[in-house]
Amino acid sequence: MKTKIIIIEDSMYKSFTTKQMLEAQLKLSVDVINLGCVADMKKLASDLTYETIIIRHTDGVAELLDRLKKRNTNRRNTDVTLLLAEDFEDELVEKFHQYLASYPKTAQAA
Repeated sequence: MKTKIIIIEDSMYKSFTTKQMLEAQLKLSVDVINLGCVADMKKLASDLTYETIIIRHTDGVAELLDRLKKRNTNRRNTDVTLLLAEDFEDELVEKFHQYLASYPKTAQAA
């Protein structure tokens, strides 16, 4: 069974860099979902299943790569979804993260 990881990002440029690095360095397939509104967030939260949430890796893509390498992440054992919440305020994204973390499908929030 594959581990499912959600990465929440607020910048289109950082999300593009993150996607490219994960695909090149770890050979992962990264799905990108652009969140358009709060309703999209709520619908997505009920539809996704995941084990780990990584929100806004503030230390950059290199830190994210190191974290995923330590987990022995690869194409065969991990599905990655990158959520782009570009036009959302920090407070709203944090509330979404808390909502996902409290959702019964979640095993771990990072």
